[in-house]
Amino acid sequence: MHARQIVLSDELEAFANSQVVDGTHESIDDYVASLIQRGRQAKAELHGLLIEGVLSGGAREATAAYWDQKRAKFLERYRTNAAE
Repeated sequence: MHARQIVLSDELEAFANSQVVDGTHESIDDYVASLIQRGRQAKAELHGLLIEGVLSGGAREATAAYWDQKRAKFLERYRTNAAE
């Protein structure tokens, strides 16, 4: 294991400390490690989604109507999840 020193603004330091005080993480080191792990997982997930998209078939033209439809579906899903 390697030791690193990072510099945080007062605001970020306070937030990181709140994660420890709230019991979310055992230490600031633990919190930072969990953020790095989540970043790693997100990158792997994005990579998988990109591969899935490439393998999903033919291309589709992304017109304004296409994006309007996507936006409407997203907002509907967001509102449904927010209401739960």
